[in-house]
This record gives sequence, structure tokens and C-alpha cells, in this order.
Amino acid sequence: MDKRRGELKYNPQNLSKKELVKENTLLYEEVLVARRASEITSQHVVKQFSKMNVLLQNLEEKVLIEKELKEKLAEQLHQSDIREKELAKAQQIAEAASKTKSEFLSNMSHEIRTPMNAIISMAELAFELDLNAKQHKYLRIIRSSARALLGIINDILDFSKIEVGKLKIEAVPFTLRDLLDEVTDIFKEHASQKDIELVVDVASNVPPQLVGDSMRLRQVLINLINNAFKFTEKGEIILKLFVINQKKCEVQVGFTFSDTGIGILPEKMAELFKAFTQVDSSTSREYGGTGLGLAISLNLVKLMGGDTIQVESQPGQ
Repeated sequence: MDKRRGELKYNPQNLSKKELVKENTLLYEEVLVARRASEITSQHVVKQFSKMNVLLQNLEEKVLIEKELKEKLAEQLHQSDIREKELAKAQQIAEAASKTKSEFLSNMSHEIRTPMNAIISMAELAFELDLNAKQHKYLRIIRSSARALLGIINDILDFSKIEVGKLKIEAVPFTLRDLLDEVTDIFKEHASQKDIELVVDVASNVPPQLVGDSMRLRQVLINLINNAFKFTEKGEIILKLFVINQKKCEVQVGFTFSDTGIGILPEKMAELFKAFTQVDSSTSREYGGTGLGLAISLNLVKLMGGDTIQVESQPGQ
């Protein structure tokens, strides 16, 4: 104990005063450093806790957003499922209605075609009678009108069969020249009346005997030639036949038609093969037709193994 100051000092190592001050100073600095480190650590811990709180809040918000999105997605899927069921039901109803319509057209066409054939036959028989000029004229009108109506009925019948998938394609041998002669004979009178030359050009490598559905091929050729005559006032209509592809026992024949008719606009070509559609409404009044011939022809070509019917035209050409 230092009696002069009355202070009790702990000095176990009996250090000098200078050494003791130095020792105390070092100890004090260490305490300050430790305290500062503790303060820094506390601040860091507080910051980390703050960041953690922010992350937790963000996580909670994301969880809520994800929950809302899942609920919305579930609702959308539910609505989509309902719409799909409604669409499937509507499609079934539409298909059933289309099938009923096609069956009705098919049945009605059969019922109408029988008496129409009888009218045509009786008109043909009446031509053998001793008729005066007026009676002959009336019979000719009856016959031509009946044939036109029968053609429309046949188109409707064929179209209804195509729609319900009941039109069958045969594969039987036939002579190509005979078929072409039958087709051209139909248009001889028409060609002479309109001063149009109908030319048939068959390539030399096209076989004379073929296997296929000659009746349906004849129908397509008649439809396309008739369409050419309908819109051609003078000039020529040319039908060309050529070989597209030939194998050992199989040949694919192509047909091209060209005419000097009125032509059509390029943007109107897509309407050509739509059922009950005329490229121009005025043409149906001037030239007649139901708009079924080309649609039926395209379907028949595809049923017989062809690709499509392509058109190239310009107005006035």
C-alpha cells in the first residue's frame, strides 16, 4: 500500500510505475478494441437481422403471389376445361346436324331424281312423234331444263355422299380413248353454237388402257370442260393429257385445261373450289350454276389419288 496517496495498487509483478502505466494502457486499449469489436459485431448482427426480416417479408409476399397465381391458374384451367367440353359438345351437335343434312339431301335427291329421269325419257320418246315446230321447241325446252335440273340433283347427291364419306371410288379397266370420245361428244353441239374449238391432245406415252373409276373421271372432265365453255365465248378450249409418274404396273396421268375465256382475278382463285360459292355473284345470274361442280371435282380428284386442282388465270385471258 502507498501510504502517501492512500491508494491500494495491485502490482503482483513488482513493476515499476512506468511499466505499470504501460501495462495498464495496453490493457485499456485491448478493452477498447474488444468493446469496439463487440459494437461492430452487434451492429452487424442487427443489420443481418434486418436483412433477414426483409427477406422473410419478401418471401411471404412471394408465397402469397404464388398462391394467388395458382388459384388463378386453377380457375383458368377449370374454365378452359368447361370451354373444351362445351366446344366438343357443340362440335358433336354440328357434326350430327351436318350428317342429318347430308342424309336428308341424299334421300331427297334420290326421290327427285327418279321422276326427273322419267320426264327426260318421256321427252325423248315424244321427239319420235309427228310434231310441229312449236311442239318440238317446247319439248326441247322441257328436255334441256330437265337435264339441267337432273345435273343439279346429281351434284347435290354427290356432294352429300362426299360429306358423309359414302362416295366410293372404283378401280376397273377402261379405254381412255372411248372415255374421251364420250366426253367430247357431249360438247359438240355446244362448241358449234359458240364457235369454240374443243381440242384434246394426248401425249404419246399415255397408255391407251387404264385402271380407275372411269365414271368419276368422266364427271370431273365434264365439270371442268363445262366450266370452260360457260366462261368462253369464242376461241378454243384445249385438254392435254400427259404422264406425271410411271412405274412398272402403275401410271399417274395429269390433265391440263386451257381456254380463251374471261379469266379471273388471282385473289378470287381461293373461292373457286368452295361449295355453293361463286367467284362473282353476278356470274351466277349470267352463267348459272350452283357452285358445286368444282368443289365436287376437287374432292373426286383427291379420292382418286390426285393431289389437287391448280389454277392459273388473269382477267381477260
